[in-house]
Amino acid sequence: MAISFGDVAQGQSPGLADKAWRQVDLPHDWSIEGPYSQKNASGTGFLPGGIGWYRKTFQLPASMRGQRVSIRFDGVYRDSTVWINGARLGSRPYGYASFEYDLTPHLGFGAQPNVLAVRVDHSVVADSRWYPGSGIYRHVWLNVTGPVHIAPWGAYVTTPVAGEAEALVSIETRLMNETPAEAVATVVTSVINEKAEEVGTAKEEEPVAAGKDRTFAQQVVVPRPSLWSPEQPHLYTAVSRVYLDGKVIDEQRTPFGIRSFYFSPDKGWSSTGGRSR
Repeated sequence: MAISFGDVAQGQSPGLADKAWRQVDLPHDWSIEGPYSQKNASGTGFLPGGIGWYRKTFQLPASMRGQRVSIRFDGVYRDSTVWINGARLGSRPYGYASFEYDLTPHLGFGAQPNVLAVRVDHSVVADSRWYPGSGIYRHVWLNVTGPVHIAPWGAYVTTPVAGEAEALVSIETRLMNETPAEAVATVVTSVINEKAEEVGTAKEEEPVAAGKDRTFAQQVVVPRPSLWSPEQPHLYTAVSRVYLDGKVIDEQRTPFGIRSFYFSPDKGWSSTGGRSR
């Protein structure tokens, strides 16, 4: 990833000359590089903010044509705008939440280069009571799936029953069909323990209408679960696989702990072990 500090005219243009830009690895925070000054806000540790532009040129193999390609930013601080090949994807003023954009309609494949550009504006540095940094300060992921796929943040796991004898794990998986035809999809979800052992599985097959989404609701019973607690933070993983015509076309892994809690007017807050998303 290349970076240039200060505002750049047409910084999103694919034809912009950026070979002289500085190369950095992500995650990246430019404020931490200083210099310190009392003219800067205490919330940034008296370090500078400002504006920065990031650019990344990459190629995708021709075999990816027909796939869905998206990019997920775990965190950009702050006020970011993202372009791909000169097409504006959107803006995100908030600096702490993750967000995702679909790149598919704007991509080139094979020898054609693709240019990702991100403008980050942290000019107003007196915006936090703790040090937030500046720039793409968390990981960035390029995700490739088929046109029928699990929606972004589409797996939701709860444990409505969390006892020592057994636990009930409820998994909701939202599937998106971005094709012009109905797709009959099968979702198989396996619950894996910390020893990488499968302790339960569920399977559901349903049609998903063209251009629509559908939520697959499944439940798995886990015998004698290892309950999550601060002292013993046992984790399980829900592995959701999507099949079309017997072939796996998407997979998502969701870690979670088995725990439940409730409030009583007599005893206050009580816990037996979980909920995860």
